[in-house]
Amino acid sequence: MDSRIALGWRSSNSVSMNWAIDATHSAHTRAQTGIQQLCRDPVKHVSSNNWGHAVVYDRYAAKWRLPDQHEKECLDPDPWALPSQKRRLSWSSRQKIRGWMQRLMPRAGQDCCITGGLLIPEIFSVDQELAYSLVKGPKVAFFHDATPLLFPEWSPPSVVRRFPGYLEFLSGLDWVICISRQSEGDLLSFLKRADLPAPETIVLPLGAPSSVLDSQSPRVPKPISQQPPTVLMVGSIEARKNHLAVLDACEQLWTEGLAFNLRLMGLLNRATGTAAANRIRELAASGRPLHWKGPASQQEIIDAYRNADIFLYPSLYEGFGIPVMEAKAFGLPVITSNKGALQERLMEGGCLETETTPREIATSLKRLILEPPLRHRLVQEGRKQPVRSMAIVAAELRQLLEARWPSPKAL
Repeated sequence: MDSRIALGWRSSNSVSMNWAIDATHSAHTRAQTGIQQLCRDPVKHVSSNNWGHAVVYDRYAAKWRLPDQHEKECLDPDPWALPSQKRRLSWSSRQKIRGWMQRLMPRAGQDCCITGGLLIPEIFSVDQELAYSLVKGPKVAFFHDATPLLFPEWSPPSVVRRFPGYLEFLSGLDWVICISRQSEGDLLSFLKRADLPAPETIVLPLGAPSSVLDSQSPRVPKPISQQPPTVLMVGSIEARKNHLAVLDACEQLWTEGLAFNLRLMGLLNRATGTAAANRIRELAASGRPLHWKGPASQQEIIDAYRNADIFLYPSLYEGFGIPVMEAKAFGLPVITSNKGALQERLMEGGCLETETTPREIATSLKRLILEPPLRHRLVQEGRKQPVRSMAIVAAELRQLLEARWPSPKAL
């Protein structure tokens, strides 16, 4: 059978390109990292505007298909549901058995849900390379960052090993959408170093997740009170986020007698974050005003933003820096570094720049705690910049794709 027919490829008489979004990973994990947000939010906005839909590659049925009910729930999780402590995919026994049965007894004429182009917002798994080769329409991927190659010590060994193959895959795509100028520069640099052809690229900055902007009054800043301020840091507990330096800085300030509470929100990355997790537990056991309970629901994170006074994010490298955008959406003054794409967030205003050493973080944090007028100025500065939403990102994405692959009738 002609593969174009088998995949439901539209003829040249079709009105417009229909895009499928590969949501295989996010449909099989309860994790809520930035990559999951980048997948789930566009699925929501693209589907509601009827120019695309989510698909999953069923490795057991060896085919692309629409998400089942369980997968739909993963793509649109309950805001109060706790995320998984693991990022890897998980398939239920029912899904496996169903897939095997469909592979053994395929139904003739069964429709496939990919009728045009394929968007790949996530870092693909190795077993999907063959699946992507089955799609005859244009293939477009998002590129997040090159952390495994730039800083292999901050990434799980398995990720480091497969990343060169991932770059080789990207080099053969029709288009690669980079989430920041930093990520685009890193991608092109490593492709050149590996002597791989560079695909056509474009930068499309991310937006704040819908769950943040849909919450009540996210732009109303919290009044500055006389109570000890709450310092919030949102992000996975891992080496790249620089938690050890943050904890040393806070311990220095607590020892000096400065009163403030530190709240950490994030999933533990056991491969690189165990040392930070142990230090967190040690400080908490000693009576320091430090709170971390592990994975938190999206609603808990929203409530943490509402109740915080200062947002701290001195990361060692970022491909974008969504938490900085979220914090400013809630009217918080931000302390952040200039590493990676965070320099782009600094240019948007509302942030106090810091170096990433414990001493410099302590100096910046102390300044913001003791100088309420500075906090107020940063909040006002941050509010001047309109909050970019994922709905806007989805709309711009549609415009880019339609300009790149226009409707045949418009040609």
